[in-house]
Amino acid sequence: FINRVQQSTQTGQHQAHEELASAFKIFDTKNSGLIAANDLRNILTNLGDKMDNAEVEVIIQKLRDMSNGQKTSEGDDAIDINTFTEVMLHDGS
Repeated sequence: FINRVQQSTQTGQHQAHEELASAFKIFDTKNSGLIAANDLRNILTNLGDKMDNAEVEVIIQKLRDMSNGQKTSEGDDAIDINTFTEVMLHDGS
């Protein structure tokens, strides 16, 4: 996953943003612009280019910090699409 993001970044930020947003929307089943932090953790550690748990925890914590306490409709910590794409593109994570 990260390799794909980095390759996409080389071809242009806009295209990379669109690819990340499309991937995010697959898991945003309620079309709210949010996904639960726990769901994102499961996605990053279990699908595609599986990431190391420690690396994922750093990303999740940064996303939580930047998401200003947003919650899903179920009350779980939420990550919004804009924060997700910003962190993934600009932090090289």
